[in-house]
Amino acid sequence: MAGQALDDGPVRMAGAGRYDTFILMSNVAKIACSVDADLLARVELVRKRTGESRSALISRALRMLTAESSRALAVARYVEAYRERPESPDDVRAARRGARRVLARVAWEDE
Repeated sequence: MAGQALDDGPVRMAGAGRYDTFILMSNVAKIACSVDADLLARVELVRKRTGESRSALISRALRMLTAESSRALAVARYVEAYRERPESPDDVRAARRGARRVLARVAWEDE
């Protein structure tokens, strides 16, 4: 993270606004954010059910959100690449030959 430490205390990101300051704690950053009361109540219910701290639960949710975003970006890149260079008839034939070779080695069960 590129930021400027303020007296070894809070770090402010370049071009950051008033609420974009966070406090580094070893490998962890402490942030403050506002959430609607109804959402916080639901977070608390999940937190109590899982036994996680609020920080652990929110960190897990953010990891899931960012992982999903990364996955969606990778899928979009794959689709775009496929559109730019779709499989050729030779590619299809080669894939079928490979599939036949692999499937020929499978011990199929008789029912």
